Amino acid sequence: MKRIGGPTELYKTRAGLNLQAKPLYVYKTDFFIKDNFLKDFINKNTFHRDHGKIKIDLSTATTILTDFPELDFIKERFVNIGLDYARNVLQIENDLIMPHSWMAITKKGNSHHEHLHQNALFSIVYYARVKSGSLMIALDKSTIEHIFNFHYKIKNYNIYNSSTWEVKPEQGDFIVFPADIRHSTTPNEDEEDRIIFGANFFITGQMGEKQKLTELDLTNVEVQWP
Repeated sequence: MKRIGGPTELYKTRAGLNLQAKPLYVYKTDFFIKDNFLKDFINKNTFHRDHGKIKIDLSTATTILTDFPELDFIKERFVNIGLDYARNVLQIENDLIMPHSWMAITKKGNSHHEHLHQNALFSIVYYARVKSGSLMIALDKSTIEHIFNFHYKIKNYNIYNSSTWEVKPEQGDFIVFPADIRHSTTPNEDEEDRIIFGANFFITGQMGEKQKLTELDLTNVEVQWP
């Protein structure tokens, strides 16, 4: 049987257009938090430590970056990266708010179960401390499985035929991804705690256009039925 796919002299270049992309971005930074600051902040705050389904220490504060003024320097970095992602990656000009933010500590042997973030447009995770473990991304189907739900024989995994991805973060990384992407973490195998700050972003203000019957003011929504 003749191999499908002609020789390269059939064309000069080959260009692709990645439709329906999932824009996950890793921002590499030299933004580091001092050990004594982290230790003092953790010691004076409270965390859920029941280790049931969620096998991490999760801050009881659900708006931690706005609740504590001493974290303003971290919040500022989140806001700036969130704006860069919205303006330069998503290419949208809508106003944004940060409705949720948290801190999580993963001790040796623990990991975070698969989940997604509801009522959010995109999420940011900042790795304050990490020596072990990966962020795992899980899609329901790969792109080609959305076209035809076949069990393909994969030659090399790529963005079209893969439904799972592994991202290995480093200290100082900010990872930004759509909030509806299912994700989890692999276990922390190091003695040092893995420490992250996270935040969700959502749209606020005016959306749409009155002439196109799409106008929606998210700053002033009234319930008009019982």
